[in-house]
Amino acid sequence: MKTHLRTWIVPFAALLLLIGCDAGPSSNDVKGDENFLGMNVPADFEFETTREITLNITKGGLAGNVVLDIYADQPNRKGSKLRQGKLSGSGSITMELTIPSHKEELWVSASSEGSLSTFKRVQIGSASSYSVDMSSQHASGAAPMSTPQGCTSGCTQTIGGSSSGNLLVETGQVVCILEGASHSGGITFQGNGQAELRICGDANISFVNNNGNPVPVVEIGENGSLETGNFNINNPNAVLTNYGNIKFNNNFSYSYSFFNHGMVDAGGINLNSGAVFTNTNTVEMTDDLNVNSQAVFTNDNYVELIGSGSHVHINGQGTLINNCTMIVGGHFNQNAKLENNGYIQIANQLTFNSGSGSTPNVLGAGSLMEAPKMIVNTPLTASGSGYARFDIEEEVRINGGASATGLLDVCLAPGGNWIDAGGSIDEATYRLCDAFIPETSCNPGAGDQDLPDESFDNPFPGENKFGTLAFEDLWPSFGDYDMNDLVVDYNINEITNASDDVTDIEFTIVIRAIGAYIESGFAFELPVPSSAVQTVTGSQFYSSAISLNGNGTEAGQDNAVIIITDNATKNIGRYVNTVNPANHVPEDTVSVQVSFSTPVAKSTLGSAPYNPFTFRVENRGNEVHLPGKPPTSLADASLFGTKDDTTDPASERYYKSSSNLNWAIHVPESIPYPLEKIDITQAYLNFKDWAESGGISFPGWYLDEPGNRDDSKLYIKN
Repeated sequence: MKTHLRTWIVPFAALLLLIGCDAGPSSNDVKGDENFLGMNVPADFEFETTREITLNITKGGLAGNVVLDIYADQPNRKGSKLRQGKLSGSGSITMELTIPSHKEELWVSASSEGSLSTFKRVQIGSASSYSVDMSSQHASGAAPMSTPQGCTSGCTQTIGGSSSGNLLVETGQVVCILEGASHSGGITFQGNGQAELRICGDANISFVNNNGNPVPVVEIGENGSLETGNFNINNPNAVLTNYGNIKFNNNFSYSYSFFNHGMVDAGGINLNSGAVFTNTNTVEMTDDLNVNSQAVFTNDNYVELIGSGSHVHINGQGTLINNCTMIVGGHFNQNAKLENNGYIQIANQLTFNSGSGSTPNVLGAGSLMEAPKMIVNTPLTASGSGYARFDIEEEVRINGGASATGLLDVCLAPGGNWIDAGGSIDEATYRLCDAFIPETSCNPGAGDQDLPDESFDNPFPGENKFGTLAFEDLWPSFGDYDMNDLVVDYNINEITNASDDVTDIEFTIVIRAIGAYIESGFAFELPVPSSAVQTVTGSQFYSSAISLNGNGTEAGQDNAVIIITDNATKNIGRYVNTVNPANHVPEDTVSVQVSFSTPVAKSTLGSAPYNPFTFRVENRGNEVHLPGKPPTSLADASLFGTKDDTTDPASERYYKSSSNLNWAIHVPESIPYPLEKIDITQAYLNFKDWAESGGISFPGWYLDEPGNRDDSKLYIKN
């Protein structure tokens, strides 16, 4: 019997309206094959948005016990951690993961005491198993952003739609190519002063003319793009600022100031005399980076030279300042001045030649450089109170004129060749291999590290990320298919031991919306007996509808059922957060922890989110599960196969209609849900094609990408 009853004083007409919201499609709804009732879903499709893969990971060159972290994206670009474990003994481990069906890559990090943290990108295709050798290393950085001026104000001339030919930008003008517009052809800057061009749309520039002595100021907005094979601006006082995307089809040479806060794709980049380049986001090149006389290249985030023929040359009086991550596919030739405060990975040879000033090579505390070979012909200076480090695999050659001062660790791998050819770097002093370089968002770190204890986090869908579970509550009848009668976000963290068995599960559940009159509870069924659980803590109870075992699991169940709340409406109410985002009610967050009596194998538990379901407060046996997921022992079997439902336990068919439609959906990402009475096929434009293809087409149908969503039909809180 329910307790904590609320008193609802509602005018009769309003009450009818509320009850009607649960009544399913009305005469005003979209009909026929235009809405969910017209869908033709394959019988074996269970609306899965995730898939299972296996990673077979080997140590590579790492020794001792290794801690593995698996990320959904580049870890140093804030990729979300998915799995954690320990690799010891034989040097290999098999790890099973659940990933979004549209996922195309993962990253694996390996850390061990006394060795470099290594990173490996895993390209995900259609296979179910992938081998990962941790010998290959990668890194990347974060992406701070400043604010663009944009094209909504300050423009003296605007370009909308599509234009071509020669675009004239005169002194004193601010010419704006609006978002959604495009221009192809040339640009002429004209006059004897500042001439400003803002590109918030798309520009494909074949040439640039400079008439008179203009000072071009060019900004590419956050949604803007510039593609060019010839962007020749002559004035050294010019400024190019990018917040969007730039593609240089050829090598790009210039002598002015270039500030990149977006993405740059180039053949090569040549900084001529007086040029400035400051990068806070991402630069990728397939040819050389040349920093020439009086030029300064500063990297505050991520630069990659792709391919063995892509080299770095710092020449004359040039200066390269690296504060984050650089990946160099070829050689690194330092002939002028280098200041490294971050991480530089070099695939071929690192050479330090004589450069400008008394300290041409300044290596900041905590900095790290990696290369197969290193040749030193000039002084190396480590600054600060912490070590700078080189990790060299094959050979270090110290020639005449070479020296080292400060806290510097030149670490040559075992079996490598150290050649002393007249320099003053003492092998006994500087070949340490024990300096600790801490891991940062830019630097994988190296040296002795404090490894985690024998407890590892495995959050799903990722560290600090949430997935969405959404339900229709009129089962076994169809509802209106707006999937908002109960909407919860979840993060499920499996805590494992050194054997990769699960000792605890932490559920973080956010009750986001209740678009229903019916009061429902929310729970998870785990595929283990109730006796496998030692304790359940944190569940919310408002009534006597649920009976519990002494360990906190639901009584009368064959498997362990974990009640999150026995009434989701109690803290946020009925009919909330489905109509008007301006009247948004704060979400209710519930944290529940499950501890097992003895560790449980991950293969036994299966994949999170396991078997989530809702149940009616006034009728505990009325459960709604994801399609294909079985009911619990307390479900009312008399409801199976009635009304619109075709559940048949004998054939293991659960919670599907005769046309194979569902009453619940799981998405491994927090997504907006449809507004009240808007069926999901109208709000998510590719949902129907995805479902009818059995998940083959549009596997990322829920992502915030062009063509996927009709935001006007989604509840998006302010």
